[in-house]
Amino acid sequence: ASGAILGIQDLIPKDKKVLFSLEEKDKCHLYPQDWILLQEPIEDIHSLIYYSAGLVSSGDSMAREAALLGVPAYYLGIRYDMPANAAVAKVANLHNQKTADFATWVKNLEVDDKEAEQKQLALRQRIDEEFIDINAYMLELVENVRNNNKR
Repeated sequence: ASGAILGIQDLIPKDKKVLFSLEEKDKCHLYPQDWILLQEPIEDIHSLIYYSAGLVSSGDSMAREAALLGVPAYYLGIRYDMPANAAVAKVANLHNQKTADFATWVKNLEVDDKEAEQKQLALRQRIDEEFIDINAYMLELVENVRNNNKR
């Protein structure tokens, strides 16, 4: 899906501030001049994503991470049927070309920061209630093995 953003760049409203990342920095001239090219690595990329109105990505990991942070995400890649994407789409706002028209999706992004934040907090709380914390689970497994070996 290299260059997938090029195919939808004209559908993004001109009044939206756009931060973007490119693997091939020499292609930045192909994108609107008022878009802001990020210089990786970004120290706290997830904070930047969290405070965004939405995320559009040709990479499924970034799209899933944004959606799980409570940020509407649109995945432009070709692996929309993969199980991890389907699982996230069931609990969070993750869309692709099969589930939503991009032009409609981008027009419906929240403009009310308070409302968007409330939706993010509600999603995070729902995720915390419905799913285990994998880090805590793994730590508990290690501790159980360690305690069993001490006996």
